[in-house]
Amino acid sequence: MKLEPIVISLLDTDLYKFNMDQVIFHKHTDLCGQYYFKCRNKGVVFTPEMVQEINEQIDHLCTLRFKKEELDYLRSIRFIKKDYVEFLRLWHPIRDYVTAKLDENGELQIVVDGPLFSAMQFEIYLLEIVNEVYFRMQFDYDRLRKSAEERLDKKIKAMNDGTYTFKFAEFGCRRRLSREWEDVVVRRFVTETKNCVGTSNVYLAMKYNVTPIGTYAHEFVQMYQGIDSIPLSYTNHHAMQDWYDEYQGDNGTALTDTVTTDLGREDHCALQKVRR
Repeated sequence: MKLEPIVISLLDTDLYKFNMDQVIFHKHTDLCGQYYFKCRNKGVVFTPEMVQEINEQIDHLCTLRFKKEELDYLRSIRFIKKDYVEFLRLWHPIRDYVTAKLDENGELQIVVDGPLFSAMQFEIYLLEIVNEVYFRMQFDYDRLRKSAEERLDKKIKAMNDGTYTFKFAEFGCRRRLSREWEDVVVRRFVTETKNCVGTSNVYLAMKYNVTPIGTYAHEFVQMYQGIDSIPLSYTNHHAMQDWYDEYQGDNGTALTDTVTTDLGREDHCALQKVRR
């Protein structure tokens, strides 16, 4: 690798990956799935050298295992169950599930194909790798970092002088400039302001003793759209039912609609009644 390892802990991901994966582990271990990377920004070009670095970073990712202190931290999260944590003691990213290359049009193509409980975990790690490789190899990273520092200084000043009074949680994993920079951002928000109530990054939540925050993603409901035994119009209902069965209201942060249907709105009303 030309760069330092980008992912150094399997906790360096969004909390909702564990939220969703626990449901899949308990209810849908037979499902398989495919994830496809799609760069939605126009004009982004990945070079063969970048793709080589991405592949070498994925190689490194797949050598990682959860450490004892990381598993202990997951156990400390109220709604993460002991049997799922024991499963994570055995789990690790499997390299055979991932391919990354340039297609015939010169566009970056990444495909993850495998058991859903394992394939879905790659998403955030891969986005972290792709972002950091691109920003470090395409631009003057030091210049980007200096610009980011100036913008962060302004935001923190506005929080401390009363310009910004809102509370927020940091959700930067998938779009971050680098692992190093997200660490700086979370540390400074937590130690220099009273506005930051937590972060979606489980590793940084553990490191800086703040609340790990996450719901479930649209992919969770979309997973149910691929289950043949479930009528398409009822996918949102079944997703929310499994979520409630798993957490019994203890983890009540859930997307109340993904497919924008009348049935989805009925599910939303039902969830509100359950939570009240």
